[in-house]
Amino acid sequence: MMYLLEMLVFVAMLIAVVVAKYRRNFSAWQSIFFSIWICFVIYLNAPNFLVVIDGTAVKPSILTFPFYLYNKWGTGYILISNILLGAAGIILDSKRNNEITYNTKAVKGIFDDFIHNATALKIIGRDLDFLLSSEYSAQRGKIKSLKKNAKLLCERTEDKKLIDLYHQLVSDGNQVRCYTNRDGIANLKGQIKVDEKSISSGIFITKHGPQKEKYTLTEMGSGYLLNSVSNQFDRTFSEATHPYIRCIALDLGGVYLKGDIDDFYSFLNKEYNIRIKKQKADRLNISNDLMLGKITIRDFIAQKDPVKAQKLTDAQWESILVQWNSTWQPDPAMYRLVEQLHELGYTIIPFSNLDKENGDKYLREHYLPSCCEHHFFSYERKKSKPNSSAFKSFEEFAKEIGCIHQPYQILLIDDQSENITEAEKHSWLAVPYYNNSPQSNVLELIGKLKKIAILPQGFE
Repeated sequence: MMYLLEMLVFVAMLIAVVVAKYRRNFSAWQSIFFSIWICFVIYLNAPNFLVVIDGTAVKPSILTFPFYLYNKWGTGYILISNILLGAAGIILDSKRNNEITYNTKAVKGIFDDFIHNATALKIIGRDLDFLLSSEYSAQRGKIKSLKKNAKLLCERTEDKKLIDLYHQLVSDGNQVRCYTNRDGIANLKGQIKVDEKSISSGIFITKHGPQKEKYTLTEMGSGYLLNSVSNQFDRTFSEATHPYIRCIALDLGGVYLKGDIDDFYSFLNKEYNIRIKKQKADRLNISNDLMLGKITIRDFIAQKDPVKAQKLTDAQWESILVQWNSTWQPDPAMYRLVEQLHELGYTIIPFSNLDKENGDKYLREHYLPSCCEHHFFSYERKKSKPNSSAFKSFEEFAKEIGCIHQPYQILLIDDQSENITEAEKHSWLAVPYYNNSPQSNVLELIGKLKKIAILPQGFE
């Protein structure tokens, strides 16, 4: 009975140590082996801290074995048992001094516990792929419930699954930004929260080795260090950009180009007494047949006023064509903005209803920055805005050249409300902008692009 009791006590002690170590180290096998080692070392050291009074004897049991070795080896036994005890102490000390490692399961448990009472959250990660796992559904649900009070900062990626994730997070109402350079806070991974008592705290993680599931954690309470990290997060967040927009569909007439069809109509009226009534606010798209390349500007004028058109000489027609080709000019401020957007990693594709004469001129005379390697013009594609087929064809083109995976990665900048509406039907992000001529108001567009994180807040 005594042997059974001793074994039960030993097993209970072993289980207690295993549980304690498992909660700290989070590796079951390591915890078991290390705990057995600690208990065995303590067991071997029993003669060093238990005294047997002279004239008495220890009843034979499992505990008498160390005493048997002690009596047999004497000082040698003391030396060996103390070396083993010292080794155990060194291991324990190294585990205490920020060298405690955790596996993936343990990290999940710690962060689940950390996030549950958060009322505001800042998440720093090279990527947020852990939120793709069903095992992290609790964290995903909490982040979703916080909406705009959850800010997530991650590295720019072209991974389809991550892009879908970032799109869903934004759709849930969360704030997500991507940094493009890895400096400062970009090297950290962790979370900062404000809890229900308005107390701030943080927890940060470091991975050991590219393949090993070993992590160390650093906890921070409210204080100078946490405030410094939080402030750096805010600075990096404000300078980061949109998490999934990769392509900007840029309208030309009314957005990139300065000029107005009114100027051309005024010229016709003044020089040749040809009056053409403006059909709508669009400053370039005056005829769908013209934009589709079916007719020329000469054909268009002849349709509007055939009598006076017949009286025009070849020289007069040449003058009209010169005026037509010079009505619109690139806005220098918009030219520079397009270049800067390209530098931030966006693919800029002019998406415009154009006639062949002007479109060819713009390409021939380099009206567009060199970063605009591709374009989508109505007279070439035989599709014009706001027809749905034009938007669908643009999506397919953007996928072909490899700048998007999904339609929601496209941003349209356009001056026509029907084009904005159609873009939104196709899940595009859309920004209305009208470049008043002759005075450029690009600052208005910059403000709109900052608001949706296409441009960083510090952009000037």
